[in-house]
Amino acid sequence: MNKCERPQRYKCLGIALIASNNPFGVTCPKNKKDMIQRMQSLYLLGIVLIIGALCFGSTFEQWSIAETGQQLYSLNLSSLKIYDTNHTLINSEIQWLTLVPAVLLAGYVLNILFAFKDRKKQLKLSRWSFLLFALLYVLAVSNGYRSVPGFSLTLSIKGSLFGSLLFIFLYYLNFRALMLIKHDEELVRSADRIR
Repeated sequence: MNKCERPQRYKCLGIALIASNNPFGVTCPKNKKDMIQRMQSLYLLGIVLIIGALCFGSTFEQWSIAETGQQLYSLNLSSLKIYDTNHTLINSEIQWLTLVPAVLLAGYVLNILFAFKDRKKQLKLSRWSFLLFALLYVLAVSNGYRSVPGFSLTLSIKGSLFGSLLFIFLYYLNFRALMLIKHDEELVRSADRIR
């Protein structure tokens, strides 16, 4: 086998493929711009999963005194549940004020994820998502003040610390995704300059 007949090797997603002997039909992208980003995708999917957890987990929890006695108010992005002292459910309401923006924000993050071919657009959308996360948190807190009698932010955060920390983790994951998208953009620019 001379030099001209040697099969070409491609490195795609960590797997070495030989072009002449490819039984699975896997092809590699022609340039780096068409490759799916790996870590950024995981971070952005993590954001979507956390928004889902905030919709169905407990974001704010607080004991409050009502006419019938002491009640536990458990508030998340999709519902407000009221329990009595025996932890039996008394009332449950859907919270449209926070549910609709949470679903729209999850769709927005998926839009960022699927815009991987245009990194400049992805960078711009990721920067705006910081503001949207802050608006979602403000909506959740204002919904707590509107729905729970005697709502106190410090008491409700103590009641459900895990749910409150998930909001902070949203910022962390978005920051990490933004940094990796910037890094990829710089790599592509440097590769274009070399050519």
